[in-house]
Amino acid sequence: MKIYEFTDYKNYINSYIRQMPKNGRGQFLQISKALRVHSTLVSQILKGEKHFTQEQAFAITAYFSMNELETEYFLEMYQFNRAGSYDLCKYYEKKLGSIRKKFNDVSSRVKIKKKLNESDLALYYSDWSYMACWLLSGLDVVKDRGEIASRLNISIRKVNVICDFLVKVGLIIESNGEISMGNSRTHIGREHPLVSKHHINWRLKSIEYSDKISNTDLSFTAPLSISKKDFAKVKEVLLNSIEMISETVENSDPDTIAFLNLDFIEI
Repeated sequence: MKIYEFTDYKNYINSYIRQMPKNGRGQFLQISKALRVHSTLVSQILKGEKHFTQEQAFAITAYFSMNELETEYFLEMYQFNRAGSYDLCKYYEKKLGSIRKKFNDVSSRVKIKKKLNESDLALYYSDWSYMACWLLSGLDVVKDRGEIASRLNISIRKVNVICDFLVKVGLIIESNGEISMGNSRTHIGREHPLVSKHHINWRLKSIEYSDKISNTDLSFTAPLSISKKDFAKVKEVLLNSIEMISETVENSDPDTIAFLNLDFIEI
């Protein structure tokens, strides 16, 4: 259940609570404590025509640990539901649609801890080996530049150039000849001029590996015919999967590196 699937903030809260263990029994009481109001008032609001105050609505976003984008969407839902005129309703409906588009942008679902300037980005995304070296620096089994060169089957000279750059921009930390990962991830959005180069780099690697696919790998290509409605539905499934993958990787204790290429394109 995603918040942007709703336009009524009360429906969202009630649906969220119902998905909790024991159907969210006792949640109204917990919310009332967080808002410092009587539980009867919370029940009257979530089951009736009354509304929370703006301050209470904001406090609810903290209670449910909403991120920045979810908070923005929830508060716009709140304003939309309180709007007293047709024109004001249309105004907030448009704002909800605008925020909903942000949820469909992969970059809004991926946590970014390091931002490079444009010249550094151009170099970093110029060749697959920059990202591969950075990823390998996060493995306990890879301790130095020589092991990176051996793992990627590239020259130590090239690895030295790459690692010097990665150390300079803070993506790799090097101490006494041993390397470790600095920041956890960089990301460029779909509108960035370098994104096509990034995709091409790793798709070429995929082609290179096409005759080396093992039973533990996965390769899937599926030209298909589909309705536009179901196209959007499949896209949402894939976006949710990307979000789950990102969260899994964030909490993973890595001992290898891999690359994932995913295309789902309407012709």
